[in-house]
Amino acid sequence: MKILLDNCVHRGAAAFFPDHQVTTAAQMGWAELSNGALLSKAAEQFDVLVTVDKRLRFEQNLAALPLPVIELASRDSRIEALSKLVPHLPQALARTSSFRFVAVHDDGTTETLAPKS
Repeated sequence: MKILLDNCVHRGAAAFFPDHQVTTAAQMGWAELSNGALLSKAAEQFDVLVTVDKRLRFEQNLAALPLPVIELASRDSRIEALSKLVPHLPQALARTSSFRFVAVHDDGTTETLAPKS
């Protein structure tokens, strides 16, 4: 699976997905793109976008997302805090086959929104 890490995600989070091809938005030269433009560009080359941006779900029409999004919904966006979500990421990735938006919370629960039609 080709995964794009949003600008707001620490690049070290690429290690959270060892069996996948992970690229950062900065590596793609997309550091200045807004969420809508980034989602459109990402959909051309990636299978999923990973973000820590908790506003994205409110700012975008989730049913119309051009690719699935995984929100790392930790209370803290530092890499140390995000690493606690690693055991739950395979399940989140699997859920992107059925949902356009999946949030992974600190307690390990996943929240799914916008089923794919």
